[in-house]
Amino acid sequence: MPQLDHVTYFSQSFWLTVFFLSFYVILVKTLLPKVGTILKLRKKLTDPKNQSSQETSAESTLGAYDKILMNSLSESKSLISGTSASSQKWYQETVQTINQKNLSESQEQYVDTVGQLLAKKYILKSILSESK
Repeated sequence: MPQLDHVTYFSQSFWLTVFFLSFYVILVKTLLPKVGTILKLRKKLTDPKNQSSQETSAESTLGAYDKILMNSLSESKSLISGTSASSQKWYQETVQTINQKNLSESQEQYVDTVGQLLAKKYILKSILSESK
């Protein structure tokens, strides 16, 4: 077994020491200061002395948020109603234009055809009533 070989003891212990020393230096220089600042901030935020000031700041933030939300909702409502009114107006104008320009000939033919059918019906009715 190479782990128990007496020749490799020194190299194994050397690399073990190098690895743990480098890990210790990295831990002390980078990771532990970050964890320490996070813990200090967390302690400061949960401190009962600062609790009341945080509540007032939270309430003011919520009040400002509610005000912004209500303003944006009312502005959205006015924009939507304005858009709806303008689209309704455009729709009515378009329908009138189509009816006046494009369908006027069709409407005349329809009225003429209905009149002819009614006239034929009246004539047939009058002929039938005279024959009785």
